[in-house]
Amino acid sequence: QSFVVGNEVNNLGRFKTTKYQGYHAAYLEYKQAIRAALPNVKFSGPDTTSFVLPYLEQFAATEYKDMSHLVFHYYCGA
Repeated sequence: QSFVVGNEVNNLGRFKTTKYQGYHAAYLEYKQAIRAALPNVKFSGPDTTSFVLPYLEQFAATEYKDMSHLVFHYYCGA
């Protein structure tokens, strides 16, 4: 249905200091490479742990023209 770039991106040490801005820069690089091979593919994101509102809001604000879904996951009882 769509590609999601990253998993639990809000917990990745790589983005500890750059937070969403670092993730989004990496996301754009991956999106460009994937689109080169699959021009009509759809993307979703950012696939955070639980409901991490800043990541979801920023992704919606920056990618709303080119996204399929906002994605997060929740571990019930965790």
